[in-house]
Amino acid sequence: MKLVWRKIRKIKGKTSTPKSHLKKDNQLLTNSKENFNLFAQTFSKNSSSENYPRHFQKIKATKEKAVVDFSSDNTEPYNKPFLMSELKAALKKSNETAAGPHGIYYQFLTHLPSKCLDILLKILNDIWSSGIIPPSWKEAKIIPIPKPNRDPSDPNNYRPISSHE
Repeated sequence: MKLVWRKIRKIKGKTSTPKSHLKKDNQLLTNSKENFNLFAQTFSKNSSSENYPRHFQKIKATKEKAVVDFSSDNTEPYNKPFLMSELKAALKKSNETAAGPHGIYYQFLTHLPSKCLDILLKILNDIWSSGIIPPSWKEAKIIPIPKPNRDPSDPNNYRPISSHE
């Protein structure tokens, strides 16, 4: 019975994750916006290039300035359109993860009728061949996941997990 209710909550988008109350300068933050901002500041700082050793920062800067030549004759296997079998294999491999920002679960995609899968494959191949990625695909919802056995009031004790559509 627990499994049934878990699936219902998952479909409705309701989770039982407790709200986090973080501390900043030893003060407990109870306002959600303050918590969100502290997570954003912490994740941004932790993923900054400033955390890299100086010698690596120099190498990184040099490599990022180099011009990359993407020209090709498009005959490489990775430039070919995706096949239906590849789409189905990718969907089959996907985990039962949380829905993305638009509420779509992979499980929903795995049960699409053939006609809808054809449309999905065409959209993906159009994106692949044009190189134009929809702006919403460049966005992600960041979900802070607490690290086990760590102080939940410290924002450094969370892993940022991104949820994409």
